[in-house]
Amino acid sequence: MGRIAVTAIFTLLSTAAFADGPAVAASDLQPFTQASATRAGDDVQLQLTFDGGACQAVDAPQPGAVTDGALAVTISTRGTAEICTMQIVPIAVDVTVPAAAEVTALQVTVLGTDGQPQFGGRIDITP
Repeated sequence: MGRIAVTAIFTLLSTAAFADGPAVAASDLQPFTQASATRAGDDVQLQLTFDGGACQAVDAPQPGAVTDGALAVTISTRGTAEICTMQIVPIAVDVTVPAAAEVTALQVTVLGTDGQPQFGGRIDITP
């Protein structure tokens, strides 16, 4: 009986340690339906579309670090209603992101309403 209890406790503790799950790799994210990035001086005009929920809205982009010429950009989303249909609709994003001249691409990640990475991809900047 004691072995069963010890095994059960170990199993619960092991499961709790990994409750958040593994980090999502960029290659595991869903791609954008459409995406483009165009340089406009010290800024980049980012336009993209992804298939989101009918009651989902995007927040302002959050620029991050530059790695190998690509600026990391995170776009959070939020629910716009407590109760919503499960309808999938295209969500268009058209935002301006400040980006220094040495930035040649954007590495964009869109977070779901739960804060988890959902969509992503690298978008090369056209002059």
